[in-house]
Amino acid sequence: MVYYSTGIYNGRPYSFQLYQKYISRIKAESLERLLVALNKIAITEGLEDLTSMRQDSTVVETNIHYPTNNALIWDSIKESQRLLAGLQEHIEGLQVRDYMKGAKRTYFKINVTKSGDKRVDLFHKQLITFTKAINQVTNAVKKKSSCDCVQRAMLEDLKKLLPIMQRVYSMAYRREILGEVVPNSEKIFSIYETHTDIIVKGSREVLFGHKVNLTTGKNNLILSCETVEGNPKDSTLYAATLGVKSSHSMAPSPGTASQTAVMLPLQTVSMRQSRAS
Repeated sequence: MVYYSTGIYNGRPYSFQLYQKYISRIKAESLERLLVALNKIAITEGLEDLTSMRQDSTVVETNIHYPTNNALIWDSIKESQRLLAGLQEHIEGLQVRDYMKGAKRTYFKINVTKSGDKRVDLFHKQLITFTKAINQVTNAVKKKSSCDCVQRAMLEDLKKLLPIMQRVYSMAYRREILGEVVPNSEKIFSIYETHTDIIVKGSREVLFGHKVNLTTGKNNLILSCETVEGNPKDSTLYAATLGVKSSHSMAPSPGTASQTAVMLPLQTVSMRQSRAS
């Protein structure tokens, strides 16, 4: 019997689910140690030079639709109905009312309504329906789970969804009914990708995802890759760059940073200082 490089004796490759199962278990610290070890080899072989480094940030977008209060409410009602409908098949006597038809109609009306007063009335109507959906989920999670694994999994999903629905309700009520300006730190931009941040870089378009801070060497080898929380200014991220040389077992040399966040060699810095004096 021939052993294939895929690791399967019958010749079939591993499934993507199997790869994902084990890749997801790799911790960020382990990946960082691997990156540093590979970079040390590149530096030893002369493929990279740390006499000069560059720091910059970019945005990795999450796969979500453009978030609005109306869309988030509709997503919450749809997801809760999907989970409750599946749970109903496993819990005898569980009564589930479908609020999707009326919520969908109101959702489309809000999308095409620009008038302030009429829009507020529609949101008030939608929030009443949303409250009923939240109450229905609250009652469902109080049910005792049996030995049925599917039932327990659905109840766990509903328990996770419930605080998200409550947060969406609070955000929408404060903004659409009370007219408050809700801080970004208190917002949620997706009920599926709850970790998503809002990123605005200068006057460019608004992006939803995560800001990633990158540090490269003189030959553009990536030395450090860090996902930061929120949307901090690029200037505040430069301090982390100073620790890259020490992590690669090299003592950091004196340097200066320009607006493009470039660390210059010591000789260049000394020449500039002498000219200034």
